[in-house]
Amino acid sequence: MSKRHILVVDDDQHILTLIANMLSREDCRVSSALDGESAVSLLKQDEFDLIITDLIMPFMDGNALARTVRSDPHLRDIPVILITASRDRNLLKTIFSSGSVFYLPKPFSSSSLLSIVRLALNNHRIHGAN
Repeated sequence: MSKRHILVVDDDQHILTLIANMLSREDCRVSSALDGESAVSLLKQDEFDLIITDLIMPFMDGNALARTVRSDPHLRDIPVILITASRDRNLLKTIFSSGSVFYLPKPFSSSSLLSIVRLALNNHRIHGAN
């Protein structure tokens, strides 16, 4: 990966720092937000190659953020990876109904995170983002 700009969204600062450190070692540029509303503001200010967001957050959860991204013509092609510690089957079904096609359960390893990030970025490149 070379200087891809990734937005990481999680209400847990420890998780934000952990993911940012993992991605920075892979030569990615990382921006972060503590909730979905802050993420939407950042998405309007800059260009991103990928969004990694927690599912359960205050103000705007990961599903609502993914739906917002999918409904915006300027953002809809950005891949979204949803992460969550929840194992609730009904909740997991909603992940895919929001337009997110990538999911990573917490806890996750560095290798798992980097593998799904590469998959999402490669899939995005192959399918020709606008």
